Amino acid sequence: MPAWVDQILEDPALARFAPDRRWSGAQREEHVLFLHYRVAVDELRALVPPQLELQQYDGSAWVTTIALQMRDVHLRSLPLPGEFGRFAEIDFAALVQYEGRLGFYFLSIEGAHWFSSLVTRWATRLPYLSSSANVRPEDGRFRATSGPRWVRGRAAASFDAVYSPSTSNVVPDPGSPVHMLVGQYSAFVVRRGEVYEMDEVHAPWQLDEAEVELRENTIPDAARVTVARAPDLQHYALRRDVVSWLPIPVRPGRPGLAPVEPPGAQPSA
Repeated sequence: MPAWVDQILEDPALARFAPDRRWSGAQREEHVLFLHYRVAVDELRALVPPQLELQQYDGSAWVTTIALQMRDVHLRSLPLPGEFGRFAEIDFAALVQYEGRLGFYFLSIEGAHWFSSLVTRWATRLPYLSSSANVRPEDGRFRATSGPRWVRGRAAASFDAVYSPSTSNVVPDPGSPVHMLVGQYSAFVVRRGEVYEMDEVHAPWQLDEAEVELRENTIPDAARVTVARAPDLQHYALRRDVVSWLPIPVRPGRPGLAPVEPPGAQPSA
């Protein structure tokens, strides 16, 4: 088991987000690119289950595209071999909340390998799709690519961005859109009308402004979301270590789920 799993779970500032049950997995996420977009509330509302409330800032809902390289993926204490333990993915998610808990509702997750995507989709109920995602160094920067993944009746889902961190470190102000966009500790899935929560615990993001050459991003189009050509905000994070729990239903008393932040507490980045 990686030493950083114990470091996360034994840190009082992070352990308070941990559910009262055995953790399921762990991974290291590297060279993470965030592209955040404002979207019309009514448009996104039609795509997100009604049980989940959209997070809003300044009258807009928000979606985010996240490109990252997974490494050192574990199923409990078992490191996964080869491409199962190291792969890229490109996420596209709406920012939502449920019963006071902030999180993501994933509209698509572009995976690096069809079998890994199939198994992960089965285990987590998250919308993993095989799309040959890749994150790699290129000329002193990083390049994230995916697709094309063909979508019936819609534009093919493709992504191509070259990016690097700038020199300015970002410290999000409480209540700012940046704080809202990166302060997430849950993912939500809705099955047969019931809300499932997938908890994650990780240290706060260490963010830089990102310099991005966005060559193509039709992932929102494929998901039926209209976004501007250029993102409203863009950031880079070198790395984060994550401990996660498989989704379980959110039921009265929230048995087995991470606690909700007490009223008046500052959200954690």
